[in-house]
Amino acid sequence: MAQLYLGGSFKEETKTILITEGSATDIAALESTQQEADTRVMLHAIYSVHNEGVDMVVIHGNDTDIVVICLYYAATILQNLPELWVRTAAETYLPVHQMTKALGPSKCCSLPFSHSLRERDTTSYPFFTCKNTWLNCSYTTDIPELERFGEEGQNSYQITSDLINQARELVIAVYTNKSDAFEDCDLAKLRAYKFLNSRSTMLKLLPPTEDAYLLHLQRAALATTVL
Repeated sequence: MAQLYLGGSFKEETKTILITEGSATDIAALESTQQEADTRVMLHAIYSVHNEGVDMVVIHGNDTDIVVICLYYAATILQNLPELWVRTAAETYLPVHQMTKALGPSKCCSLPFSHSLRERDTTSYPFFTCKNTWLNCSYTTDIPELERFGEEGQNSYQITSDLINQARELVIAVYTNKSDAFEDCDLAKLRAYKFLNSRSTMLKLLPPTEDAYLLHLQRAALATTVL
């Protein structure tokens, strides 16, 4: 029997209903205040797996946000789901279940925070820093606090000094390369170094100031919490 779930399209924004042949039923378990479709669709996927015995989920989406979210949940709540796919085009499917195994659970758990630092629909982002650079730097930077953020109860959502320092190290790793003779963990010093050692006059290429970084970190933490 065909089933259709509708959510977020009513005057009551939290409402979700199940439409079957000849009936429409409210589903209390799917009521949500989430306004982002990328996050709300995961609630529907989790419900289908845990309550209806679904063993394969296909999500239609073509942006990085939904891929990152799927990788995170495939490594946590949906780790026993045999197949999770993201359809990015008519004939293109990403095997998220296989990607999760290749990346490993730790890396998948750190992706939401590092991706929020780089860019999310709800955060600003540093200019001219590509996604591959952030991903590669997350492999070489020790960021356990980013991996654990939000995973161990309410207190785990606090922005601790360790979180601030590890996220700063990641930002600095993104803005430096092998040819840079910079080994400090100070954004002000890095800005001066890049300014003095770059031929470009574009100030947008410089890393953020410490104050801008701390504000951006708070936005990234909030965006990660929403997941």
